[in-house]
Amino acid sequence: MANWFPSKPPPSVEDRLRLQQAKLAAILAELSEVRASIAAKERYVEQCRREKSECEMVIYDLRQASRRLEADNTCLRKELEECRRRLADFQAANDENRELIKQLSAENKKLEKKLNIRSGNEAPFGHSGGPSTLRPFKKNSSEEAQKKKGGARKGHAGCGRRMVPPERIDKVEKTSSSKDTACPSCSCAGDEFIIKGYETRQYARMVPARVETVQTHMCRLVCAKCGCSFLARPDDVMPHAKYSNSFLADMACECYLHRATIGSYCSRHGIPRGTALNMMDSLAGWLEPVYEMLGEEIIREEWLHGDETVWYNDGHRGYAWGFFNRNYSYLIFPDSRAGKVIKEMFRIDSPEAAESCNTDMVLVHDRYAVYASIPVKHQNCFEHLKRDLVEMLDSDPESEEAQRFTDALKPLLVEAMHLCANKVIPDEEYYLKARKIKEQILAVVNAPAKDPGVQGYQYIWRSKPENFFHWVENRKVRCENNLAERELRPLVITRKISFGTQGEKGLRARQVLGSVLGTVKIRGGDPYQFICDVLQALGRDKKADICKFLPPKAH
Repeated sequence: MANWFPSKPPPSVEDRLRLQQAKLAAILAELSEVRASIAAKERYVEQCRREKSECEMVIYDLRQASRRLEADNTCLRKELEECRRRLADFQAANDENRELIKQLSAENKKLEKKLNIRSGNEAPFGHSGGPSTLRPFKKNSSEEAQKKKGGARKGHAGCGRRMVPPERIDKVEKTSSSKDTACPSCSCAGDEFIIKGYETRQYARMVPARVETVQTHMCRLVCAKCGCSFLARPDDVMPHAKYSNSFLADMACECYLHRATIGSYCSRHGIPRGTALNMMDSLAGWLEPVYEMLGEEIIREEWLHGDETVWYNDGHRGYAWGFFNRNYSYLIFPDSRAGKVIKEMFRIDSPEAAESCNTDMVLVHDRYAVYASIPVKHQNCFEHLKRDLVEMLDSDPESEEAQRFTDALKPLLVEAMHLCANKVIPDEEYYLKARKIKEQILAVVNAPAKDPGVQGYQYIWRSKPENFFHWVENRKVRCENNLAERELRPLVITRKISFGTQGEKGLRARQVLGSVLGTVKIRGGDPYQFICDVLQALGRDKKADICKFLPPKAH
């Protein structure tokens, strides 16, 4: 059947073209929107990049500021530590001055009693404090009193200078008549005198030190057996040396024990300063084996005191470390206070060496953190703990709890130090008192506290309680570090006078000679004679064992 309904006519070309143009316009509009969105996002990304760059610059500036602050903090810490060291020195000197004042006051009282000074207007030595017209009339002494012979009463020993025993007299002289002697009665000359006897009188005469120039004629000898020809050199001078062994010994003792400077010694004896420095450098080289032996032996001791102070070498800041006990005085002069210094000194700069460390040693120190790196027993100094206690109270003087805490603990610390210094009481009594003081100290430092300063101070005792009471179990160990500070004090005075050393040679001489001579002195020997004996032995044999000249150790 045929379709009678008419069909829809197809779109014309124009319609299709318009439709395509409309779609193209829509696509172009959409593309324009996309481009606008991309441009906006690109601007946002660029802004983010700029902000990121600014943030990176800010972070860089902050890091630089942080580094500067860390460096400033390190410098401030060092300055604070140095100030604490100086304060400790001042306090030690103040304590010595106080003790000296007490001694002088006691001596003054004794002198006042001897002078029999009476109260009222009469002054010392019988002179009136007022004018002579106001003095009371003094009657003449009675005839009986005038007949009495003056002077000391019979049986009175007197307090004058005692006679020196004959074996200690250096020189015996006799006076004789001469033209310079005159009779006190008639002024006759010495030719008219008759010697009737002698009376003995002793007096001290000052003999100024002087340098003698000696010319020695050395004998040339020939061995009858082998025919060797040689010179018989003097024993008191090293080969090719222009100064004797006694001269070197005197210079070393004066400059490295008695705080004289090289310059003052040279000006006093008229020798060039460079020559003196070379002689001390040579002497230090000869004594180097003794110094190395001391370094090997001191780390095996039962107990040891350690401390450090500032030292300058050629204008550069360094440090002087000292380790002492009753047998050793050992000095090192590194350029820092780092832990590597003390590790090298104790020969534990490697894990293998640390295993062989003398862990039974008790090292007494001032709680400087570097000492904690040594695997030994540690004894904290009570004197420094007392100073910290006073500083804690000074930081908050209004705190009643801090005052009560200080009043309770400070006398115990002082009592402990006095007990350690007392060598008279027997061991049984010592250990009994030491344990009692320990219990009292623990009761104070472990008591509950609310004050922040007291809590911080108690934390020092509670953190490592094993570092405070080695003196309770071993009497040889002291609870204070006064030995190290006392032995380092001459070095501090020398630094203030001479401003340190001026080169590596001077630093080496200060290190070796200070240690060796200090060890001889602390053992009760004669440093002067020690150097003379060593140089005499080396003059005969360069390979001589000079360590045997050290005085024996105390037990």
